[in-house]
Amino acid sequence: MADNQFPLSPQTAAYNYRLLQSVADNAQSPASAIIEAGMVYQYLLRDLLSGQQAFFSSDYERLIVLIDYYHLPPQLALGLKKTGYLLSKTARKTSPEVTIADLRQTVLLLCRVIEHFSGVFPPTGLYDFCQPLLLAANQEEEAEEKSKFAILQEIPLLKAMTLSIGNLQQTSDGKPYFILTCAADGFDEVEVYLWDTFTYLQPLLWQYARINLTNLQLKTSTSGKKAALFTATPQTLITLDPDFLLDVTDLSQACIKKGYNHAIYLYKKFAADAANYHILRGNMVNAWLDAYLRNQNPSVLDLFRQYIQVNPTHALTFGNEEFKTLKDEVLLHIGHIKQSNLQAYKEFPLNLEPTFLSDIYGLRGRLDILVAYPDDRHHHDVIELKTSKDPMPWRSVHERDAVQAVSYYLLLESVDPLQTGSSAILYSSVPPLENPLRNVPNDIHAKQQILKLRNQIVAAEYLLTQQPETALKAVDPDVVGQDNLFANDITNLNHFKNHLAAATALERDYFYTWVAFAAREHRASKIGGNNNRGDRGFSGLWNHELKFKEKEFTILAYLRFSELNATPLDIELVFDKTPQLTLDVARFRVGDMVLLYPHEPNDENTLQPMRHQILKATIKKLGNEQVVVSPMNKHISPNYFSQYTYWAFEAEGTDVGYEAMYQALYEFLQLPPQKKQLLLGLTEPRFTSYTNTIQNPQLKSHQSDVLKKALAAQDYFLLQGPPGTGKTKVMMRQLVTELLKTADEKIILLAYTNRAVDEMCDALQSLKKEQRIFRLGYGSSTEHPDLLLSRFAKENELKTTKEEIEKCRIFIATVLTYQRSPELRKFLEDKSKNRRLTAIIDEASQLLEPQIIGVLGKVDRFILIGDEKQLPAVVIQGESTIYPDSELLQQIGIRNLSVSLFERLLQRCTQQNWNKAFDMLKDQGRMHVKIANYPNTYYYEGRLRHIEERQTAHFAAFLPQNALQPEWPFLEALWQQRTIFLATQPENERNRNKLEAMLVNRLVAQMLPLFEPQDLESGIGIITPYRTQIAEIKLNLSNTDAEGRIVVDTVERYQGGQKNIIIVSLAVNDAAQLKNLHVLNEAGNVDKKLNVTLTRAKEYLIIMGCARVLEESAIYKPLIEYYRNNGTFFYAPPLKIE
Repeated sequence: MADNQFPLSPQTAAYNYRLLQSVADNAQSPASAIIEAGMVYQYLLRDLLSGQQAFFSSDYERLIVLIDYYHLPPQLALGLKKTGYLLSKTARKTSPEVTIADLRQTVLLLCRVIEHFSGVFPPTGLYDFCQPLLLAANQEEEAEEKSKFAILQEIPLLKAMTLSIGNLQQTSDGKPYFILTCAADGFDEVEVYLWDTFTYLQPLLWQYARINLTNLQLKTSTSGKKAALFTATPQTLITLDPDFLLDVTDLSQACIKKGYNHAIYLYKKFAADAANYHILRGNMVNAWLDAYLRNQNPSVLDLFRQYIQVNPTHALTFGNEEFKTLKDEVLLHIGHIKQSNLQAYKEFPLNLEPTFLSDIYGLRGRLDILVAYPDDRHHHDVIELKTSKDPMPWRSVHERDAVQAVSYYLLLESVDPLQTGSSAILYSSVPPLENPLRNVPNDIHAKQQILKLRNQIVAAEYLLTQQPETALKAVDPDVVGQDNLFANDITNLNHFKNHLAAATALERDYFYTWVAFAAREHRASKIGGNNNRGDRGFSGLWNHELKFKEKEFTILAYLRFSELNATPLDIELVFDKTPQLTLDVARFRVGDMVLLYPHEPNDENTLQPMRHQILKATIKKLGNEQVVVSPMNKHISPNYFSQYTYWAFEAEGTDVGYEAMYQALYEFLQLPPQKKQLLLGLTEPRFTSYTNTIQNPQLKSHQSDVLKKALAAQDYFLLQGPPGTGKTKVMMRQLVTELLKTADEKIILLAYTNRAVDEMCDALQSLKKEQRIFRLGYGSSTEHPDLLLSRFAKENELKTTKEEIEKCRIFIATVLTYQRSPELRKFLEDKSKNRRLTAIIDEASQLLEPQIIGVLGKVDRFILIGDEKQLPAVVIQGESTIYPDSELLQQIGIRNLSVSLFERLLQRCTQQNWNKAFDMLKDQGRMHVKIANYPNTYYYEGRLRHIEERQTAHFAAFLPQNALQPEWPFLEALWQQRTIFLATQPENERNRNKLEAMLVNRLVAQMLPLFEPQDLESGIGIITPYRTQIAEIKLNLSNTDAEGRIVVDTVERYQGGQKNIIIVSLAVNDAAQLKNLHVLNEAGNVDKKLNVTLTRAKEYLIIMGCARVLEESAIYKPLIEYYRNNGTFFYAPPLKIE
């Protein structure tokens, strides 16, 4: 490679060498040192492939693409494979046996990789460490491993990556086939012959696609050949892209009048489901069956109330007459179930609604009933309840039901390969004499057909990320074949096709571009994105090893079940942490959703989540010694938890946000032309004059002027709210107050997060005595349960609930919850029932266009409140895919898909001089003027002004005189100047600085006396960019703040918050880290992350970081110069690092 062609810069190479030197210095503990080396390995793979438009679910996938893309020399490629295998094997084990030779081999290999990709030689210290070892010393062992592979006749499961896809060919007797060339972990390159049954895969596959193949047969020996040759057998099952888990229910929805087709699946991604009578009936009968199998017998009225409590907006679609019919039908179904041969199963252990995942077959699903047999642990029967009509005489079960039953059986086989048993559908509409419990064959042909459908769907999902227009051409009744479709399917597909055909070129570009974006985000959330943060996606649950999860603080493992506490409405599971094994800290918060599963360490693998049912749960308590969670499935016996020694939980990923994006984009297509032009920024928003007097003496004159502009908007208004300007507590509340003066106005208040929604609830406390306010959501998601519509529905009759919803004028929710409330949306957007609907969206700068475009298109006007200079929306796909090619989109300002609709419209209005459509708040009441000075000057052009006397006071009110004689002189400067910078020294660590963590602890210890215990949470806050540094700081604080009252977190979790004192630990040890420290605007002159960091403190702000590293950043250099020029730059005191 020429110097200018090296993909690793000399700076990055030097940084990684320093990290490896730290590994070598820790050689006395090889097991822990090799995990640190593994982190270098992972980051190198990530850096070297950062420009690839790809998705990676594992480091092995990255490695194969790296070897192929860079055409690595065979010896280096072989060394990387060996190293990856060693690291993976080590990280899986609880107590791995790692020798100093293993560590040296790993360090030497990584040094050679860095040298190869940078041209920079390793320092002599690393060569000295590795000198006793030659990388090629184990060639004989490699040859022995190959020979073991050569004598295998069958492979039960081959997990591979596609390198090349051969053309379709025919044998001499006309039999079609093609050859797939793959890379497989632990094996050399292999070729697989795929015959008749599997030739459908040839056009679906893509290079580097993951593929699982079972029951292959070896055709030729590997000796003397480049690749082993395998062939599929009649028993082979093939799963394309297995880490992209598809829900079994979604799979069954692809069934049509004749067979199945992935076009129906695609259409249903874009079509929002609304409540209907049949869904309600099915839910009620299911709920009754669960209760019945637990020896309970709830009434139909109880079942109905339970349903409405969970889905209160459905009250809008049901009346008393419907309930009478519903009651009779539900009782009929219940009678059939009681008389069916389901009774025979009640004597066996029943597992109700268990959830399983399969990384072999790429499926996930929740069963209705799983029957176990104590005398045979491999024997399980699946029973799925259906309340639909009897499919007889045409077939014994509906095809969609058969798809579900066989898919569930595949899930069980994935958990236990020795699984035996049956799958059956229980049709509760069928009388007992007509055999309502019907078996579904689980033969190999049925399984192959199920996986064929799944593979076609997953291939379509992948095509959406690259060529959405091509993928969506399938959504056409003429392509599917009208004879194969039901009448309503033909209608729906025609509507979809016609709306696309009627759209302008710009509207189609908009639709397809954002569909591809949403598909990439969806895919990244499932299998992992190719971004600098290293997001691993949901597949990290099974692809990422324990030791590396612990390094990233994404798991709590080795939890021991203590007890199950049941209440009338909930159950809570209490787990004890295991000293020395369970992490002291992890990146979880109370209220987070997690996935809980048994954790059974063995010699080979300490985590096996796919071998057990997965429990979704909410964290209720996080303590130093215990954690408490509440599972979603309330039917689990305490005995189940007692079976296992250890448990673990990790963060739960969800798909619903992406479904809402697709649905919003389809809503956009269906809007009237004038509405679409408005949202695209092609037409100027309309305004009248607002003549009413705003009666609020606390408002500043500028605030009143801005309010009148917003209230004069007929289409939309953009309200910029810099930090501390009262955009929610003052402006949003006053907007609502003024809007309520118009008798027929209804208001929806939305935000991206539940925390922001709760802030809106706080702001409206004074109104709730005069106005009914309903908050959508559940008790676990809010600090204002008294406003919950679900609570109101629980405490009142259906008629009252319906009437109050119809009378209510204020609804508050997250954007996603509102989007997923189609019954409420239909009612509010109905002009015959509600003349005018206004949406006020807080945190609008954190919302991407497809997250909000559907809602905005259906309201009469909207007011977006945000700050384009604070944190943007979260995007998890790689940066290389966020810049659209469409010139039409670029002309209207869509140049970067990570930019919010708020920011785009603001730029558009500014460029077009539509000055009535936007304004910025200027009166900030949070920061002391000395803290506000830098962000005000550099980010807000000096337009912010203080409004409270305390913001210019010499000292904070809580600061006593004795605090003026601190341990260190720089604290005296802090008390007087309000903000200081402490320069620290770099350490050979990634994302951690131990000195800074110790200094944070010492500072907190000095500041604790300033606050009463109950005020500490609002008194002091600590911000740092990295999870590793969060853990280090929390460990240092464990004695100083034993109760954990001080919040230590990233700035992303601090947006919208404030503390009296903020301490910032930047923990940057090398300039190579700077690229991930910034979140810049399009112009590159505003660091949104730094802006939020600097504006969280009310009274005092301390920033600590390595100045000589940070000054290499064009963003941080002026900040450090500012502190130097103001005499508030200090060197951190020397502390002994333990």
